[in-house]
Amino acid sequence: MKNNLIYSCILAFTFLISCEEKVDPSELKLKDGTERIVIEGNIEYFKDEDSQTVNDSGPFIFQITKTTPYFSNTQPNQPNYLSGAMVELSDNAGQYEKLTEFAPGLHSSSTIKAIPGNIYTLKVSAENKTYTATAKMEVYVPVNSLSYEYKQNETFFDDGYYVTLSAYDPPGIGNHYRVKGYANNSLFNKPEDYVFSDDLLADGNQIVFECPFVYKANEMASIEIVSIPEKENDYLETLIQQLDAGSSPFSVPPANLITNLNNGALGYFGVHSISRRSLLLP
Repeated sequence: MKNNLIYSCILAFTFLISCEEKVDPSELKLKDGTERIVIEGNIEYFKDEDSQTVNDSGPFIFQITKTTPYFSNTQPNQPNYLSGAMVELSDNAGQYEKLTEFAPGLHSSSTIKAIPGNIYTLKVSAENKTYTATAKMEVYVPVNSLSYEYKQNETFFDDGYYVTLSAYDPPGIGNHYRVKGYANNSLFNKPEDYVFSDDLLADGNQIVFECPFVYKANEMASIEIVSIPEKENDYLETLIQQLDAGSSPFSVPPANLITNLNNGALGYFGVHSISRRSLLLP
C-alpha cells in the first residue's frame, strides 16, 4: 500500500510507554539459589542524517554476568561478572569475529560490520555450555525531517517544546520501531518517554509523529528511529509489563520474560539500525 496519506501520531503509531531501565545483573536473585548466565549486547548501524556520518563498526560491547543466589553476599549493585567466556559474532554474509575480553565479563568487537538486512548470530561459550541467538538487522528508516511547536496551558501537555518527526515506512507489514529522544545528548528516560511501535496502521506511508518528550528553550533536540526485529518488540512488551508491575524485570520466573538466547540464558541480543536527526530550539 503506497499513497501520500499523512497519519497523525495516533493513526501512524500504536505505541506503548514504559521505563528504559538497564537490568542490573546483581539484582537478579533467584530464590532457588540457581545461578543463570546473563548475556547482553547489541550490534547497531547508526547514521546521523544531518552530518551524514555513519558508524557501522562499533565497537560493539557484550557483557557476560551471572545472576546471584537469593542469599548471596554479593554487594548490591555490584555486577557478578563472568570471566573467561568466548564470545563470537558472525553473519550470513560470511563475516566472523571472536571478540576480545578487555575486562572481566566485558567483550569488544573490532572488525565486524553492522549491515541492514544481514542476519547475525551470537555464540557464547562459558562453563562448558554454549548459548546462541540469531537476529536480523531490519531495514534502515531515516528521520526525514523534524519540526517543533511550543505548547503552553494546554490540557494533557506540560509547558514546553514538542518535536514532530517525519519519516516514511517501507511497504510491507511487519516493521517495528523504537523512538528515542535526547536533550543536549541526554536521553529522556522517564516511564512516559519509552516509545515503541509497529507499522500496522502506517504501512508504506508517510508518518508524522509528535514525540512525547518535553524540551526547554535553547536545547538541542535529537530524535532517533530505531528499527528492531519483531521478537525484540515482543521482548520489550514483556519487559514493560514487568516494569509496570513495579518489580525487577527478573523478579518473576525468568521463563516469563522473552529472550532470543537459548539454553536457559537470560538477557537479549539486540540488532538495530538507527537514524538520528537534530534541531536547535529557539
